[in-house]
Amino acid sequence: MEHILEVNELGKTFPIRNFFGRTKGGVSAVDRVSFKLGERGTLGIVGESGCGKSTLARLLMRLIEPDQGEVKYREQNILDLKGLSLKNMRQRIQMVFQNPYSSINPQMPVIDNIAFPLWASGESKAASRAKAHHFMESVGLSRTHAGRLPASLSGG
Repeated sequence: MEHILEVNELGKTFPIRNFFGRTKGGVSAVDRVSFKLGERGTLGIVGESGCGKSTLARLLMRLIEPDQGEVKYREQNILDLKGLSLKNMRQRIQMVFQNPYSSINPQMPVIDNIAFPLWASGESKAASRAKAHHFMESVGLSRTHAGRLPASLSGG
C-alpha cells in the first residue's frame, strides 16, 4: 500500500519563560508522534482536551514549526518546503476542525462557505462557486440549498 502521509518522530516543545523573558523549561505538546496514512485512508486523532491534537494538525500544515521529526507528503519532506511550494502543498491538504462553528461562517450562504477556500487560493469567484455546486451535488445537497445560511440546514 502506498502511503500518502508519513510522520516520523514528530515533536514540539513550547518554551516556558520567566518574567524577564528567559527560558526556564518547556511544555512538550507533541512528543515523537509517528504514523502512516494510506492513499484512501482516514485517520482520526482523538484525546482529551490539551493533549496536542490541534498542535499536531498545525505541525502537519506547517502553521507552526516542529522541533524534531519528519513529515512526508507523497514522498516529499514538507518540512523542507518554502514559499510557493509550501503554499501549493497547503492547497492539497487540510485540517477538519472538531467544532463545525469554527469551520464555517454562519453569516455566509452555504455556497460561499464551500467556495471560500478556493477564493483564498486565488481562484475566481465564478469558478469557485461552480466547483462548490459540484461538491454540493456530490454529497446530496441540491442547488436550492446554495443560498441558504448554514443554520437553516438540518444537522442530520
